[in-house]
Amino acid sequence: MRHSIPLLEAFGGGGYWDEPGPGELTKVGFAANGHTDNTAVVTYLTWRCTELAVQRHKPFMRIYPSLVSAVRNQPSTDISVANIMGGPADWVFVLFDDKYVPGDLDVAKVRAQLLPRMKAEGAAP
Repeated sequence: MRHSIPLLEAFGGGGYWDEPGPGELTKVGFAANGHTDNTAVVTYLTWRCTELAVQRHKPFMRIYPSLVSAVRNQPSTDISVANIMGGPADWVFVLFDDKYVPGDLDVAKVRAQLLPRMKAEGAAP
C-alpha cells in the first residue's frame, strides 16, 4: 500500500509503503527526496509504523532494522538511512503486540514524542 506526504509531494516525490510478511512481520518503508534530511526519514518511518499499530489496535510494536535482526529477535530503533535515487530512504520490519514484550515500544508514547515534529512538518493532523 502506498501513501504520500503533501510536503514531500511539493518537492517532487516520496512517501510510505508497507507490505505483509514474512510471517507476522510487516515491512514498512519510507522514501523522500533530496530536500529531506535523514532524521525526518526516521521520524516519518517510525510514525508510519505507529499508524499501522493504531489501525490494528495494537498498543505495542517492535522495530527490526533487518530480517536477520527479526529472526534473532534483536529489535532496535537505530535506523540507518540510505541514499536511493538521490533521496534518503529506508525500510524496517515491524511486529505488533497486544501485550508488552521486552524490546517493545509503547505506541502511544512514541506517537506523543513524534507528534510535534509531524505537525510542524504538516504531516500529521
